[in-house]
Amino acid sequence: MRRMVPVGAALAASLVPPSAIAAADNLFGDFAEPVRWYHLYSADDGLTHVEEMAVPVSQGSYGMNVLFDRQVRRVVIAYWPDGFQSEWHYATNTNVLLYLQGNQLIDTGDGKTYRLNPGEAVLAENWTGKGHRFRCEAKTGRKVCLVVQITLGDLEKTLPLRKAPAAQP
Repeated sequence: MRRMVPVGAALAASLVPPSAIAAADNLFGDFAEPVRWYHLYSADDGLTHVEEMAVPVSQGSYGMNVLFDRQVRRVVIAYWPDGFQSEWHYATNTNVLLYLQGNQLIDTGDGKTYRLNPGEAVLAENWTGKGHRFRCEAKTGRKVCLVVQITLGDLEKTLPLRKAPAAQP
């Protein structure tokens, strides 16, 4: 018995290598767990801190499980080559960054480095102090860190700043 395949699917399968399909299937990992979101924020010690955020899932149209639904000002898709390191900076707008390929190593100046993997997201709201810097680590594939930066709007620069988290023993 011959299996019928729609022409569009057959064409797509012939154009997309199996390795790309496998990579796309693994891009966001196992959705049995919520997507990991991190929050970069400024604190009263002059440093940027990182906390993991709980993001509730809501039901959207057509059966979508919605993790984030906001109006946006701008969307940028960009990449950095493996080994690129940024200067110290802080967020000038409220940004969401979605990491698609490669790893971003974020240094917040407090002696900790945070590793962000493909499929993870950051809400960047650190608007004062030393800020943060990042380094691209992409040892496989095209050897780039691919990111989608979504600018939501102006940062709410609220004072007083949040208290810095207590030191971990």
